[in-house]
Amino acid sequence: GTPRVCTRAMAAAAPEPAITPAAVATRPPPGMSTPQVVGFSPDGALLTYLHAPDGGLSKQLCAVDTATLEESVLVSSSDASGDTEDNLTLEEKLRRERQRNLAVGVTQYFWTPSSAERPSRLLVPLQGSLYVRHPERGSLELLFDKESTGASGGAIDPQASPDGAMVAFVQDAEVYAVHTSAYTNEGGGHAVQLTAGARGAGKTNGLADFLAQEEMDRYTGFWWSPDGTKLAFQEADESHIPIYRIMHQGKDVVGAAAGAEEDHHYPFVGAANPRIRLGVVDVAAAVAAAEGAAEGEAPPPPPEPVWMDLGDDEDIYLCRVDWLPGGRLTAQVQSRDQRTLDLLVFAEDGTATQLLRETSESWINLHHMQVSVHEPPAGSAAAAGHAAGDEYILWASERSGFQHLYAYRVPAAGGAAQLVRTLTAGEWMVEAVNGVSADRDVVFVSGTGAGPLECHLYAAPLWGGDGEFDATGATAVTASEPGMHAVVFDPTVSFFVDTHSSLSAPPSLKLYAVDADSKATLRALVVDCGAAAETAAAAGAEGAGGP
Repeated sequence: GTPRVCTRAMAAAAPEPAITPAAVATRPPPGMSTPQVVGFSPDGALLTYLHAPDGGLSKQLCAVDTATLEESVLVSSSDASGDTEDNLTLEEKLRRERQRNLAVGVTQYFWTPSSAERPSRLLVPLQGSLYVRHPERGSLELLFDKESTGASGGAIDPQASPDGAMVAFVQDAEVYAVHTSAYTNEGGGHAVQLTAGARGAGKTNGLADFLAQEEMDRYTGFWWSPDGTKLAFQEADESHIPIYRIMHQGKDVVGAAAGAEEDHHYPFVGAANPRIRLGVVDVAAAVAAAEGAAEGEAPPPPPEPVWMDLGDDEDIYLCRVDWLPGGRLTAQVQSRDQRTLDLLVFAEDGTATQLLRETSESWINLHHMQVSVHEPPAGSAAAAGHAAGDEYILWASERSGFQHLYAYRVPAAGGAAQLVRTLTAGEWMVEAVNGVSADRDVVFVSGTGAGPLECHLYAAPLWGGDGEFDATGATAVTASEPGMHAVVFDPTVSFFVDTHSSLSAPPSLKLYAVDADSKATLRALVVDCGAAAETAAAAGAEGAGGP
């Protein structure tokens, strides 16, 4: 049938107004107030995103039912006092700045994973505290009060454990965790401290350092294990880096407390960088010890972490950290000259094994395409050499001159990773792995098969197919609209949302369904930023007064 238009975020038809110089100078510019943090509920029933229907910076949390296409606002600015530059900590402001995030209001949200024992919950951080949207009433219930720990600042970078039982976050340079069911308690839940030793020592635990955020596109500093019983975290030591003061000129006040100046351990080019360690803490043991303490007693100190062996050279970059589904921790470590990138896997005692090494005479471009995938079908060519416990990952490399995907086996018995097959090839670049469908035996990737000025979604065979996939001779899933496509799949790989723009079209958000042949059918136009900008401009023109 005819695709439905979701009218809540769409603007009504209006005469095309002139775009004034004042409008061009606003943030975001006309037609560029794109939805942010686009995602799906764990069951794929809801498409969720942050959006400002008036084209401004104040966001609300919106949803579209993927079955009925019914729209709703889950959390609006009237539901709770949102985030602003005045009520966030300096550390959170710096993270937002490095993410180029100017939004206010509802600026974050995430779904907790679901299971038969534990339904998914929608968590919304606001002003440093954590709230749960009540599943029946729709109200925001307090999960964690930032004042409850006695530490300064609020909860930074909250993340749910894979089993949905807990949420971890960083507060005042240390990592804490709280039960997701604690919103049923009056005043929220008691957070358990998982790390120690960083606060007041010129260090941070669980936070991505400045270099990781600004230069490596990594904004988190801790990672849950697949079973939710352990947590890997980064310790960053900046105590040896000289202080550099940043002055905010033009203020009528002085001093750091008034926001007129900031002191930072700034890593200048060629000078000292932070010293990085990677540790693993036993969350289950920490929670059991804290909850076993008698009422009124001081909580026991967090358990000692196990430190991973990152090598003898301290002057390195910790670029990526991931857990394999079987519970082994991996890390991508880059040399200071950026010409060598090692993928390491660690034993429980922290001993490291090199799985892969990439080298370049210039530099190594980092990526987010280390993705764990299911094992190849028994009897297939890709399954030759498979042993019980072996795991498989996708890996991106520019070794051919173009960035392409390769499938590797990570042996359970130890040793280097083994190349199983080359998935993509040709004179084009794979830019993202968007989804993996075991049922279809397909990897959905974004790439430049239509040329370097466009980015499209393609369906590439994973373990089957004849030879390597070359997108320059293939039809893209998104071929109907030239331009740039940023795609997010739901967890079931049944739907995807496409943020599309081109030289002739401002951003729009569209919902597609994917069939068994990996072909996409448009379900709904959710947001049209161009139409919203026209209406906003028309409203502004009508309301403008004379001199």
